[in-house]
Amino acid sequence: KMQKFGKLFMDEFNKIAKTYDVGVKCIGVPSRIKISCNDKTGNYSILNHSLFNQEMVKRGIIFGPGHVLNCLSHSETDLRHTMQAVDESLKKLKKAVDENTVKNSLEGEPMKPVLRFPVY
Repeated sequence: KMQKFGKLFMDEFNKIAKTYDVGVKCIGVPSRIKISCNDKTGNYSILNHSLFNQEMVKRGIIFGPGHVLNCLSHSETDLRHTMQAVDESLKKLKKAVDENTVKNSLEGEPMKPVLRFPVY
């Protein structure tokens, strides 16, 4: 069930993300998903990641800076709620990227790296 749910999560997330074209996508495997937030040059953007996470938290969804782990208690209702939050959050990020106001759109400090591991 978790693999199936994770694949559905990734597919839905990436379908929404593709419409906004701001370098955000799900990567990894269905049981261990990571949200990738890149800038226009394809490099990781802590500012874009910070704004995306800020907007998700406002909508009741917490994605840490690491992997997104689904569990057996997640339902299709949870998935729909999460994808609605993803859509709204990416819309805010797209506006900020287009207007070059990502940093100013943050309501606090940007996230900071705590541990650094190589990505394979």
